[in-house]
Amino acid sequence: MPKTKELLVTVGDSWTYGADLPDRPTQVFGKLLSDQLGSDWINLAENAMGNFWIAEQVEQFAKTIPSLAYDKIYVVCTFTELGRWFNSEMDRDIDYISWFKDINGEFNKIFAMLNDYCIERIQTALDYPQVELKIGTNFVDAIGFGQVKTQELLPMPWYQVMGFKEQNQVYVCTPAGVEGLTTIPDFINREYHSAFKEWMITILDHATNRIDVLKSYKFNSMHPLAQGHRQWAKYILSNLNAKK
Repeated sequence: MPKTKELLVTVGDSWTYGADLPDRPTQVFGKLLSDQLGSDWINLAENAMGNFWIAEQVEQFAKTIPSLAYDKIYVVCTFTELGRWFNSEMDRDIDYISWFKDINGEFNKIFAMLNDYCIERIQTALDYPQVELKIGTNFVDAIGFGQVKTQELLPMPWYQVMGFKEQNQVYVCTPAGVEGLTTIPDFINREYHSAFKEWMITILDHATNRIDVLKSYKFNSMHPLAQGHRQWAKYILSNLNAKK
């Protein structure tokens, strides 16, 4: 039996997990937020996972909702960089060869498509009246969030909530994200290979600037310190339709 009438579910990667916090169980934002809500809490988060994994975790959790005795379920998905697990067992159902034929070398469209794909899966899975969904991003900027309803959106990325200004739109910045993208030439015509290389150079230039942010004093091994988790919890709370 649940301890309360409300449940908070946080879903994400290492930032949501609380990596590198000195006292993770008490300092991670999900714990802080659930304390403010007076709710039960489940943290579906793992280091180095991507948005495909986040969508999959939501789908698996959603199967249990009919059997749960909660009046209200808050699901907070904090998306991470694109490119993680691209061209892997997690996206085998996407026909990239056909998809890339239609974009005429406009490679940034891949980012919007991948987020749209994950968001649609999440929204479909959570079609229950007692669920309140929130979707935001951690150290990257949002793209392909057009189908996210206003009431579902966390407008500011986590890094901006911590006080950092946007310099360039960054959607991928660590080796875990970049590595997947380097396989894109497997899906495109040779005539676009040169344009792809130029695009990747721009991606890497912008990534360098964002990594500089993540190496500042507010982070430990590019993960937010306890103050950053407090700020993110407070920001999410301010966007929830909850008694605060």
